[in-house]
Amino acid sequence: MRRYMKIGVFISVCALAVACNTSTDTNTPAQNEPTSDESQQAETETTESDEDKEEASESDAESDNDNEENVESNEDDEVETSNEEPVETEDLAVSEEENIDDEEYTEEQVSGGYLIYTEVLEGQDLVYSFVRTPEDLNVEDRFHQSLMNSDQSQQELFSNVYDFELDGTTANFYYDVNETLSMASSESLIFWSMLDEIGFRFGVEEANLFNQDGERGLQFAENEWNEPIDIENKPNRGYYVLTEETSNDGEPLYISGVVAGEEMNDPNGEAFTFEQTLEAMTTVQENDGLYQTVIYEGLTIQEAEIEDGLATVRYEVTHDEQASDEERIQFEHVLQLAALDFQVNELQLINETDRVISIYPLNELADPSVENEGSGNQSKIEKEDVSDLVYDYIRENDVYDTEEIGMMVEEREGEDHYAVAVGSSTEEKFTTYAWYQVDKETGEVEERE
Repeated sequence: MRRYMKIGVFISVCALAVACNTSTDTNTPAQNEPTSDESQQAETETTESDEDKEEASESDAESDNDNEENVESNEDDEVETSNEEPVETEDLAVSEEENIDDEEYTEEQVSGGYLIYTEVLEGQDLVYSFVRTPEDLNVEDRFHQSLMNSDQSQQELFSNVYDFELDGTTANFYYDVNETLSMASSESLIFWSMLDEIGFRFGVEEANLFNQDGERGLQFAENEWNEPIDIENKPNRGYYVLTEETSNDGEPLYISGVVAGEEMNDPNGEAFTFEQTLEAMTTVQENDGLYQTVIYEGLTIQEAEIEDGLATVRYEVTHDEQASDEERIQFEHVLQLAALDFQVNELQLINETDRVISIYPLNELADPSVENEGSGNQSKIEKEDVSDLVYDYIRENDVYDTEEIGMMVEEREGEDHYAVAVGSSTEEKFTTYAWYQVDKETGEVEERE
């Protein structure tokens, strides 16, 4: 239909043109007009030309249709592609970055075990020296060496043993009954305090005193020992370094939070957790320059936790200058001591700045399956044991003849100690000579005013 319409239009145009020529050129000779054969030929050529144009137009249309089909096909492909799950390139990048971070850490296992030496600060207060020994010593050797190097007794009773052994968490001391095994009262108090403090930090729970034949009933420090001796240290949280004093070997000395009088409990009276302990160690109370914190400037502890006998501490150093070797060593020593109060068997220090993980083996005797919140869980002194503690104290200090005195023990509500009246008694009355008090946690005996 489109072809016939175009032919009709063309014929009309031609007729109009002829009419115009006729009206305009009226004087034109007749020979100038086309013959019928010429008109038929022209009409035929015009029809063929129109057919060619129509075919070309149809060809162009078919080409356009093909292009449209191709476009539609491409659009379908795009729709199909859009239905596929998107690739989470951001997550992949994060995952790859995490893998790179993990690979960047350098892990180092600290060789050797630790030794703990004690020295007397003033009165009966002990301070500590902590060292790592490169020697291949087992825990039994290191524990005994720590005691011998700390010994303050005149006869060096930790050294002059007939034999020594560590049986699990029990330390056995064997002495020759032919030796003199006596000590003055002040000397004796320091002796037992050292055994408690060092023993606890090695995981030792009790000690036995035997003669050379392995028999009980040994006469030692003015007492006869027939039962095991419980290792009980003072509950503690945190450590600090003494500012000027050093050990006999030139090593830094560390003072515990309990001796320093630093805060160790939360507002509810509960002992600090490991994380709270390290946070408290970043500052110190006014102490006239006696000691200071080991958390040096620029060091920030990010995280601290204990799980299954493993203590982990993450920290970073933001200071422009590197810490001195002395500051770094003191920081490492104090964190190991703080971890030992929680009876852990390993400490991991993760330096996020240098990407270094340092692994310190600690208490080999600790049982990681037992949840131990530290020395605050030590058993209390029972009331029935108080009289024996006071009798021992009186004998050591030669205050009274123990065969001529009696005692009355009182447990008063709200007090952290037992009150003990010492005197003589008859059927009619009890005459008090003096009052003593016994700490419920430590068993320490003091005479009251």
